Amino acid sequence: MASHLTPMEFNEGLNLMYGGELRARVIMNNDLDENDGGWFDNRLQFNLAAKLSKTTSVFWGAEVGDIIWRDFGNLTPALETRELYIDYKMDWMDLSIRTGQQYWHDHRALILDDYYSGISADLTLAGIPTELGFIKSYEGALNKLDVAHVASFANFVFPTPVDWGLTAMFAQRHAANENEADIWVIPYFMLNFDPVMLDLTAVINNQMYKVAGEDESDLGIAFAAKAEVDMTAKLGLDFLYVTKEGIRKRITLSPYYENGLYLFGNKLPYDGVQIHDDILMPYGPGDDAYMSIVGKFSYPLNEKTDLFAAAGMASRKDPLGMELNVGVDYRINNFLSFNPVLAVGQSGKAIDADENMVYMLGGLLKAEF
Repeated sequence: MASHLTPMEFNEGLNLMYGGELRARVIMNNDLDENDGGWFDNRLQFNLAAKLSKTTSVFWGAEVGDIIWRDFGNLTPALETRELYIDYKMDWMDLSIRTGQQYWHDHRALILDDYYSGISADLTLAGIPTELGFIKSYEGALNKLDVAHVASFANFVFPTPVDWGLTAMFAQRHAANENEADIWVIPYFMLNFDPVMLDLTAVINNQMYKVAGEDESDLGIAFAAKAEVDMTAKLGLDFLYVTKEGIRKRITLSPYYENGLYLFGNKLPYDGVQIHDDILMPYGPGDDAYMSIVGKFSYPLNEKTDLFAAAGMASRKDPLGMELNVGVDYRINNFLSFNPVLAVGQSGKAIDADENMVYMLGGLLKAEF
C-alpha cells in the first residue's frame, strides 16, 4: 500500500512563524455551601502561521487542556482547534479578508468575545478603519433551516481628538415554528487626557420574538464606564449597569466582560473559578436590573514585579456578592512569569440565603514563546 502513496512536495522559501503559551495553575477555593476544594491543571496554546506570499497566509491556533491533574496523569489530552483561517490582503482600501475559524470581540466584550466560524474583513472605508464580519455560531440539521444561529457585525473607529467608535450587530435563530432576532447598537468613546483615561460604552439591544404567533419585542440597555489614572501607581474604576431586559435575552452569543473581580466577575487567567449562576452574569435577563462597581489599584514594585488589588460588588436588587482580591505579577525572565492571587468574598442574598464567605487562592506559572 505504501507504494501508492503520493509523495509530499515541500515549497522552498516558506516563511513560518510560531508562538504560544504554556501555563500551570494551582487553585484552592470553596463553593456557596462552604465546601473546600481545589485542583491543579495545565494548558498549552500553540499558534502557527505560514506566509505563502505577500498577499496570502494561513493560520492555525491549537489548544491542549485544561488538563486537570488526576489519575496519575493518565488522561488523553483533547486537542482543540481555536483558529484556522486563510488571510488574503489586497491593495484596494487596505482590504484584508479572513475565512475560517477566527477571533473577535466587541469593544468591552459585552456581546461577543470568542472564537467563531465565519468570514471577516478589515478595511479602510473613506478614511475610517472598518471591521465587517459574518458569524455562524451554531448549526442544526445540515439540510434543514432549524436551529441555525447566525450573526453579522460592523465596527467603525473614528480617530478624532476624542476617539470613538460604533458597532452594529444583528443575530437571528431559526427553530421549529419560532424565529428570534436581536439588533445591537454599541457606541463607545475613549478619552485620553494624560494621566487620565476614560472609556464610555453603551449597548442598545432590540429583542424580537413571537408569543403565540404574535410579534413581540423588548428593549435592553446597558452602560459601561471605565476610568484610570496613571501616576506610577494606577487607580481605576469600573461600572456596569444593565436593565432587567438584559442585552442578550433572545440570542445567546459568547461575551466575556471583565470587571476586575475573580469570583463575582470574569478574569481570563483564572477562568473556571467564577461563582456561576444564571442571575450572576450581567448579560442575560433577570427580575431586576444588574449593577457592578469595582475599584482597582496597581503599583510597580520594581522592574519585574507589579502589585495589584481590586474591591467591588455586584447586585440584582439584592446583593449577588462583594469581593476583595490582591495579587502579584512577577516576571521571572523574558519568557516566564508567576501570578499568585487571593480573592475573598461574601455571597449575597440574591444567590445565597446563608450569605457565606467564599474564597480563591491561586498560583499561575506561565511560559510564553
